[in-house]
Amino acid sequence: MRVNVKGISGSRKSTFSRELAERLGVPYLELDAIHHGPNWTEAGAEELQARVREFMAPAPDGWVIDGNYESKLGNLVLGRSLVRHRREWPRKFAREQRFMRLRSVEEARRWLEQQG
Repeated sequence: MRVNVKGISGSRKSTFSRELAERLGVPYLELDAIHHGPNWTEAGAEELQARVREFMAPAPDGWVIDGNYESKLGNLVLGRSLVRHRREWPRKFAREQRFMRLRSVEEARRWLEQQG
């Protein structure tokens, strides 16, 4: 099964997608992870498409991909997906999730700094 998961930032796309891929026994790709490089530099359209094709090639029968980069990917992911799932959360909830994630990162950073 080939699944594309979309949604707003903070809607828990990655959490849902990772678990879905594990349950289906297929590879998982988070587009954010391959779109953003060092210092938050963005991959160009050709580079992003090449990375996605490289991921898809060894898994023609199934994968889960989460992300929203149609402006760079065109129909590459959507056109090959058998299932499209949209994570719809109220914006207020998504903002709260994003805040909690950022707060957790900051707490982890402080803890690491204390460890020396």
